[in-house]
Amino acid sequence: MGIPSRGARLWSWRVGTISKSPRGVYRQMCDWAPLVRQRRRLSTGGSTKTSGWLKATRNIGVFAHVDAGKTTTTERMLVHAGEIRAPGSVDEGTTQMDYMKQEQLRGITIRAAATTFAWKGYIVNLVDTPGHVDFTAEVQRAVRVLDGAVVVIDGTAGVQAQTRTIWRQTEHLPRLIFVNKLDREGCTYKMNMGSLNTRLPPSKARPLAIQYPLWKPRGALRAVVDLLTTKAYSFEGKHGTSVVEGTISDDELTEVMEARNELLETLAILDEDFGTAYLDRSEEDPAIVADAVRRQCLQRTISPVVFGSALGNQGIQQLLDAVALYLPNPIDAHVARPEHVPDPKETGVLVESFKVLPPMGREEKDNSNIVYCRVLSGVLKGRAAVTNQTRKARGKGKLVENIREVFHPKASEIEPCKELRGGEVGVVIGLNNVRSGDILTSGSAEQLKKLSLVIANRMKDAAAHAPSCVCFAPFTTPTLQQDQELIKALDRMMLEDPSIEFRKDKSEQILVWGMGDLHLELCRDRIRDEFNIPVEMGKLHVTYREHVAGEVRMSFHDETGGSGVHLDVSLGPARALPNVYGGEIAGEEAYANEVVFSKEIDGGSMKVHNVLREKIEQWLQDSFQSGPRLYAEFAATRVTIHRIEANNPTGLRMHLAKLFTDLSRQALSDGHIIVLEPVVSLTISGPPSVRGTLSGPVYAEIVRHRRGFVASSDLKDEYTFEMQAFLPQSHMSGYASQIRRMTSGQADIHLLPAGLAEAQEDTLPVYQTTLHGLEEDVHVYDDDHSARVDYSNVEDLLEN
Repeated sequence: MGIPSRGARLWSWRVGTISKSPRGVYRQMCDWAPLVRQRRRLSTGGSTKTSGWLKATRNIGVFAHVDAGKTTTTERMLVHAGEIRAPGSVDEGTTQMDYMKQEQLRGITIRAAATTFAWKGYIVNLVDTPGHVDFTAEVQRAVRVLDGAVVVIDGTAGVQAQTRTIWRQTEHLPRLIFVNKLDREGCTYKMNMGSLNTRLPPSKARPLAIQYPLWKPRGALRAVVDLLTTKAYSFEGKHGTSVVEGTISDDELTEVMEARNELLETLAILDEDFGTAYLDRSEEDPAIVADAVRRQCLQRTISPVVFGSALGNQGIQQLLDAVALYLPNPIDAHVARPEHVPDPKETGVLVESFKVLPPMGREEKDNSNIVYCRVLSGVLKGRAAVTNQTRKARGKGKLVENIREVFHPKASEIEPCKELRGGEVGVVIGLNNVRSGDILTSGSAEQLKKLSLVIANRMKDAAAHAPSCVCFAPFTTPTLQQDQELIKALDRMMLEDPSIEFRKDKSEQILVWGMGDLHLELCRDRIRDEFNIPVEMGKLHVTYREHVAGEVRMSFHDETGGSGVHLDVSLGPARALPNVYGGEIAGEEAYANEVVFSKEIDGGSMKVHNVLREKIEQWLQDSFQSGPRLYAEFAATRVTIHRIEANNPTGLRMHLAKLFTDLSRQALSDGHIIVLEPVVSLTISGPPSVRGTLSGPVYAEIVRHRRGFVASSDLKDEYTFEMQAFLPQSHMSGYASQIRRMTSGQADIHLLPAGLAEAQEDTLPVYQTTLHGLEEDVHVYDDDHSARVDYSNVEDLLEN
């Protein structure tokens, strides 16, 4: 059928050339040799050319709604890759990827775990991410260092609430969809494809099946048909390692050919090269079809869908083949997003951390943190010096640390290596000031200049998507000494999870902030288990924000001592607030505060030195932390500087801070300060039999007693009735147990942060005002130390 395209040849570079035809190339990857054997780790060193191993590298994450089978899927991947001999069990707490005690006790993934394995000559760096909504921040940090994603769907439930959030978070990545749990009765191809096509958020990428499941008489999965070759495969033996070609009945063949025609016709419309070939031939070669699938997957016009059952050991080998065939390598990722992903072959070193763990084991003696990271470009070796660009941008100045050792990750273990190359995921030890999400660099000024746009874009993107805590609770211990131990424990936990914050109020009570009640409960339980501190958690409270809805403007002049300070500043809304109760889901970027310099300063006579300008922006961003009404952080508020003149920068920060305080008080006096509260999106789904309960008592409970708004309530398909509502976080206490009781346990409940909305006056708490004057230095690493220094001139600013 012709010579394989460059993309088809690329897939076979490590697999050998039994057949020179494209069909032979595709069979080499997909027609099943014995798979489970202990093999030597694939090396990226030696004589292997850089472009070769880079093309064979896949940096992927596995994502799913909680309990969709994500961790079970990754365990089976490790079995078939020969990394472990037998899969662990989530129910028994024996999985490789969920190795924390609380993960094993609760049967959920809490923190992103990484591992590296080889599959048919490909190097797969896999990150298993949390599925629970309270760990969305952990997912977001992992997404930033990945090139592709595998989204696991529960085949018995279809698309669920957290699936939609994951779909939005991974929108910029090429994705595969694995429909899991098809060993259970009641699943159908039509139901799952219908759910994918109608219930996922609007996206450029269309779910497109490249397989078709065949069923046993009672409905459980019997075999999977590869739509490229129209061959059926079943999985037998221990862990499904024996892949047997099966039969397709005449009735099944009709359905298979319909699905195959849909695949080919969709590709013909989307892919010009394939469309031409499709019109010329009645029968398409599998390699040519696979080439088109890969092109469109990389362009994010489709998301290939495969089927199986991780627990039933069905379809995992085909999923791994799809990862190798269709998801991007680091070079593909650079070509697709050059402004965010550098060429991995660049000589300047660019690294981003996505997980920092406190010292454990032999690192405990040296107090060395364990940093999981992605090397985006260059080569990172032990004893190399790196500059922390993130902390430098926050005003800390140039911060340089030396890496002691580098490693490859293997779930709960790490293996020493000589170096980490651009395109790899690895672990480094020796960086004690690095936090999750920090960007590190090394190299000459010329090398880093080539990376400057990527560095700036990644830092801007990280800041825009940094989540704000939505609730807090007091943590108490029996003694003052244990209070000090608790502070040390929280400091260590903040290393690993920056979405945890803590501080003391005026009464010396320790308040801990987090992303939800489960997040804080896990924080408490880990302190008990890992630090042996008898800590108790008090009542949960929500975190409010303040928004300036109208504009106020003031000037300040000071000629004392020849300072010649002249300021003209206004305070007002940065943008319109999202209509959260109207279904407009908003992330933290919608509520980001802004510091803006007017056109007169940007392009006129009052130009401000770049370094001083950065300091001014940082000072004013610090001022956004405390509003005039509840002393809560501002949201979606803008400071505009219309005039700034000073003969000497000394004292400028004090003048700006005072003017900001005066502006915020004036805004409060004018009635422009609006208090915002966190709102959650609540999804309740169940069989059609719960329709009456959801439409009656549950509806009344949400609207009358919890001040919520029901956005929709209808049948999603013949198996599922679903209600979506929006409620204030402050009224969510006990919601899950009450709704489960009202529906006799038949309903699934899921909530997501929806954004912020104006709080009702009669619900605002009195206790919030007691948080004024919190001891910020208790919980904040000294990132803004340099901001407290008075600079006598711009040259001092440049030196620091």
